[in-house]
Amino acid sequence: MTDLSRLAELGFDLELATPEQLAVLQSLSPEEIELLAEVKSRLEEAAGDVEGHMDGGGFCW
Repeated sequence: MTDLSRLAELGFDLELATPEQLAVLQSLSPEEIELLAEVKSRLEEAAGDVEGHMDGGGFCW
């Protein structure tokens, strides 16, 4: 089981996550967490300097 504090350390905002989403995140393996962090990092790099934000867009970013 994943410690959700690890996701928070990696910059994931879990405040808006539903209980069901949190359950899925807690079930991820360490390898899956690292892959998720890598995908997040690559998406952020591709986003540029200014990016709009969705209201209620989820936990990732």
